[in-house]
Amino acid sequence: CSDTQPARTMNKPFLRLSKSKRPSRGVVLVVAMFLLIALSLIAVTSIRGAGSVELSMNNTRSQTLAMQAAEIALRYCEKRAINTMTSAAVDLPIDLQPAPSTDFYWQSTTLWDREIIPGAAPGVTMLPATLLNDRSDGGELYKRMPECMAQFERYATPNKRAIITVRGFGPEVAPADTSRSPPVGAEIWLQSVIQLD
Repeated sequence: CSDTQPARTMNKPFLRLSKSKRPSRGVVLVVAMFLLIALSLIAVTSIRGAGSVELSMNNTRSQTLAMQAAEIALRYCEKRAINTMTSAAVDLPIDLQPAPSTDFYWQSTTLWDREIIPGAAPGVTMLPATLLNDRSDGGELYKRMPECMAQFERYATPNKRAIITVRGFGPEVAPADTSRSPPVGAEIWLQSVIQLD
């Protein structure tokens, strides 16, 4: 009889441990739910962050392309202004305006965004599409071509110093319509001064 009693006393502590584990099963479920919610919030935040990075990169690309278009327009219009000022043979003359009495024409946005009538002062020169959209695949990157305006400076020797102002547009800017609506999208303005001796 004495052999069976020690076995019973050894089983009693084991039974107590198994009874104490039963209430902890609900706590594990609650902790797992909180971890799942936390991981879901982290995933949603990461997805939103990736979307804003993509938007930022697209804006940077558009600004860079608008800057390139404006630089091409500036070189194009400078060359034609120099040709016009030196009375050289001009293949595509620029509409070089006389010196202003008050404000320069380029300072008025209403003069930029109006119907372009050849020979009407002040003139906005639009670049030919072939300067920017001459691609091997035949596609067109820019819809609205860069524009420039040239005017002699008022405090310089007459017809010896001109201000060239250009604006280039990003590829998302719609082409100029007949009413010349203001552009919506990336727009870069550049300006240079040409001095002839």
